[in-house]
Amino acid sequence: GAAFPLLRVEGFVGEEIDFDNEREGDGGSLKATATFRFGDHFELKVDGERSWLDVEPEGLGESRLFTAELWRAKATYNFTSRLFLRAIGQWTDEERDPTLYSFPVEAQSAGFESSLLLAYKLNWQTVFYIGYSDLNEEIEHPVTHRRSMEPTERRIFVKVSYAFQR
Repeated sequence: GAAFPLLRVEGFVGEEIDFDNEREGDGGSLKATATFRFGDHFELKVDGERSWLDVEPEGLGESRLFTAELWRAKATYNFTSRLFLRAIGQWTDEERDPTLYSFPVEAQSAGFESSLLLAYKLNWQTVFYIGYSDLNEEIEHPVTHRRSMEPTERRIFVKVSYAFQR
């Protein structure tokens, strides 16, 4: 059965600094994490975070500078003590008010990152890894002005880690 060994919620609300535009503001963040274990082999960890910052530009009332969200899921399956498979998916979404920045920014940006990693421990000092990762970003098409997810980066990698003795 599934168990809840960890459920955590934390947050902050108060004075913040808008480092990009060098001014004070009011903001906050909320973060929640849950870890689920299914038997001895499978673990799923889910995180969600939302942050925001309000500023008061001269002559204007309080305005929302940005709101950002991040959602992440990490699944790990341990086949044996020597072999595991891990998958991660992460969604980010940020909305900004470009009129409140002192330099050009996009009003909205979003992206989805995913990765898959297989690791095998050959012995106590050697581990072999093979993995795949990709990044998809939300892009606005110049003609239709519709936003859609487009692949922007893909990687396949192999790594061997070896611990030397003295």
